[in-house]
Amino acid sequence: MNRQTTASVSVFSALAGAATLMLSGFGPALAASDDDTRFTDLRFSATLAGRRGEISSSGVTNIDDKSAWDTAFRFSADWIRGLGHDGLGLALGFGVSYDDRSRTPQSGAGYGLPGYNGNQAYGANYQYRAIVPRFELGPYLRISRFLNLELIGHAGYGLATLQIENNQTGGRAYSDTAPVRCFGADLNLIFAESYEDPFLGVSFGWLGMDSKHQIKSPTSGTGTYHVKSGDINASFIVGYRF
Repeated sequence: MNRQTTASVSVFSALAGAATLMLSGFGPALAASDDDTRFTDLRFSATLAGRRGEISSSGVTNIDDKSAWDTAFRFSADWIRGLGHDGLGLALGFGVSYDDRSRTPQSGAGYGLPGYNGNQAYGANYQYRAIVPRFELGPYLRISRFLNLELIGHAGYGLATLQIENNQTGGRAYSDTAPVRCFGADLNLIFAESYEDPFLGVSFGWLGMDSKHQIKSPTSGTGTYHVKSGDINASFIVGYRF
C-alpha cells in the first residue's frame, strides 16, 4: 500500500471515528425537521493548493522530481446537506472540482520527453489539469447561530490531462488524458446568518491526487508518467443556504 493510499485510509478512518463519537446518543434525532442545525447549501470555492508534487517516469527515461509546482489552483462547486440536532450533525454531499497546475524546470534540470533527457536546454514545461466528481462526508458542530465548524472528508475519481512541451521540439506539446484519484479532508468555518441567504466561509485542509499517463515521444517511444500531489491547501467559500 503506497503512502497516499495509506494517508487516505487514515483520513477516512479518523473521520468515521469522529462522526461516530459526535453523533452517538442522538442518532434518531437526525430526522427532526424543526431544528436549525439542519441545512442545505450550494457552495462555490476557490482553492490555493499546496505546490508539493512529484512526477516520476518509467520506460524510456527516468524522472523523479519532488520539487514544487510553480502554480496550483482548484475551483469547486458542491451541494452539501447537513442532518443534525442540538448543535451536532453529519454533513454529506457531492460536487465537482477543476484543478490547474503548472511547472517549469529550474536551471540544470533534465526533465522532458523520452529521448530529450539532458540539461536545461532540453527541459520541458508541464501543464496538469483535472476534472473530478467527488463525494463528501463528515461531522459538524454548530458553534453559534451564525457559525458552523465542519470536518469534511472527500474522495473523487475523474480525468486528468498531463501536457509536456519540450524546448527541443520547437514548442510542440505532447499530452495524455487518464483517470485520476483525489482524496483529502477540509476543516471548514461557515458564516451563515440565516436561511435563504448567501453566506461566506474559509477552509483549510489536505488534498492528494494520483494519476498515470502514457506519452509518446517523437524520437524514442512512449514513457509512463506517474503524477502525485499531496499538500495542505486554503480555500475561500461563497454559497447559498436554502
